[in-house]
Amino acid sequence: MWELEKFTGNYIVSRLDDSCGQAIVEEDIEALVVSKQTEPSAQMINDIREKRGMKPLDIITIDMVLADDGKPISSTRIRDGEIDVAGTVLRD
Repeated sequence: MWELEKFTGNYIVSRLDDSCGQAIVEEDIEALVVSKQTEPSAQMINDIREKRGMKPLDIITIDMVLADDGKPISSTRIRDGEIDVAGTVLRD
């Protein structure tokens, strides 16, 4: 399991607005950082890249970050107003 904090190379963190983002069109992307939950989507991206003749990406799988209540921080929970982006519980 990789620890991103220990990675000393150059990297750009990008937000994904759909299941693939730029990963299926940008040749210069080298890796994806995903959770165990989204790892299958990363493999799907690699399948698409290979069909397009592109180099597959390294897949770096990390553990989910937990909120104060011990449940994973997720965009759904943030949008629903259940927690904030730091994982502080706003309502039960």
